[in-house]
Amino acid sequence: MHSNPDKQSINRGSSPESKITFIGLMEGLRDALGEMAFPLNSGASDVATLVSTSALHLTLARTIVAALYKANGCQHLHSELTAVASLDTLGKLRNALIQEPACDVDQVGFLDDLVDAAVPLLNIKGETLG
Repeated sequence: MHSNPDKQSINRGSSPESKITFIGLMEGLRDALGEMAFPLNSGASDVATLVSTSALHLTLARTIVAALYKANGCQHLHSELTAVASLDTLGKLRNALIQEPACDVDQVGFLDDLVDAAVPLLNIKGETLG
């Protein structure tokens, strides 16, 4: 007989084989980065309005959220993510950002901080990145 997993194990990935949900990653990033940098609309039902308009880097934050959602083939906020698709997407966004003629170092710093926060949430171990 199977037991029902609790919300923590569904959203945050309690074992190396488990995956984090899209909303679980977003909540984890909010917790790691803070409400000022990555505020979420608690009543949002879609990806377009998930990041609150009070975000420090609103356009970039919403671009990141939309790109992660699309790259992982999400159908809803509770869709599971994969580390490979997520990190690949974040790397491509960073590369595009630093190649802009008017590159904003604060935005690059925000994206770097977001990646640093995402790695443990995605259950990435050093040996799997090689």
